[in-house]
Amino acid sequence: MATIEEGMALPCENGVKNKFLWKWLDEKGDEDVIHRLWLRKVDEPGVCLCTVCGKKMKYGTSGKKILYQHSKDKHHKQKLREINIVAPLPGFSLPVHGTPTPRLSDGNTLKPNSLDRIADVKIKTVSFISEHDLPFTIAPDLIKYAQNLAGDKPALNKCTLSNVLHLI
Repeated sequence: MATIEEGMALPCENGVKNKFLWKWLDEKGDEDVIHRLWLRKVDEPGVCLCTVCGKKMKYGTSGKKILYQHSKDKHHKQKLREINIVAPLPGFSLPVHGTPTPRLSDGNTLKPNSLDRIADVKIKTVSFISEHDLPFTIAPDLIKYAQNLAGDKPALNKCTLSNVLHLI
């Protein structure tokens, strides 16, 4: 049972009364938790998966109502509370047991989502500041500086500063 990443083409859902819509991921269920945190579309027509409980849900007949009903389930709420106690890092996504890592048609793995990339930039920035014994108050200015440098990527790729005396 493979999951389908958002934006990828959905499998043929002929005979399914209510077709899966990606916008369902941004809707809120019980306790104002968005479905995106726990819902994945699987490659079966009319079926999606709760990554918290591991439960398959058939939305084909009742549509998105089944998602809201599942979000009110006691077992589902308990599992969500357990996960929230652990306090995952930004970009964390719940594992789908038995599901291979999503791959593109050419065999390459999918790029990390934007939350993962942002968390990675933050980690690299804090590591740089720490390794060079700089004050952490420099972080916002350092990020602005990096964003400014990234605007001229060709020049940045050719820039070297091995000897500061020849800079001027």
